[in-house]
Amino acid sequence: MKFYKTKTATFLAGKGFYVVLAVCMAAMGIAVYSALDAIEITEGKEKENSSIISQPTEPPVSSYEEPTDDQSEIINTEETPVDNQTKTEYFTFPLDGEVVKEYDESRLQYSSTYNDLRLHTGMDIKPVGSTDVLCASAGTVKAVEENTTLGTVITVEHSDGIIIKYCGVKNVTVKANDSVLAGDILGEVGTVNNECSDGEHIHIEVYKDSKPIDPKGIFAYN
Repeated sequence: MKFYKTKTATFLAGKGFYVVLAVCMAAMGIAVYSALDAIEITEGKEKENSSIISQPTEPPVSSYEEPTDDQSEIINTEETPVDNQTKTEYFTFPLDGEVVKEYDESRLQYSSTYNDLRLHTGMDIKPVGSTDVLCASAGTVKAVEENTTLGTVITVEHSDGIIIKYCGVKNVTVKANDSVLAGDILGEVGTVNNECSDGEHIHIEVYKDSKPIDPKGIFAYN
């Protein structure tokens, strides 16, 4: 049997193979180009979006307004509360007189009444003018009592843990639980029993939180 080749078959058997290969490579080139173009477009959109996000925003507008003159006056005229507990306590000297014996709990002092040396845990004051015994500061009378060694003793509780004992007072004008102010008359200068040789005077004892202290710590005198 005799076979006849067509022109097409003859072409494919010759140069046709190379033509088909060239067409395939061209198609692949077009596909690669299209893919790269798509990638560039995508990257361009991402850069555009990132540039939009990174753009600085306008700072928020503050709602603060400068106070007007009227508002300033209202603010400046507000009263500041006063803490009464921070006020400095003031103690007046309890007698128009002079100190004749100081407080000393470490050094023995001579006692003319007993003719010996002993500690003196108070302050002795003799009158030089008025004989009125004055309350040193506002407080409450805790007791008025007779003491065998100190005579008539008026105990007044003041603020800040201060207690003062006014010893050797006569003609007492106050009683227990009375409220007193600085300068109020408690009585008159009398006699201190265990210091009777020293004449009329008052013996002052001061306690801070139940412990004896030097009266000079609260009284100012020369």
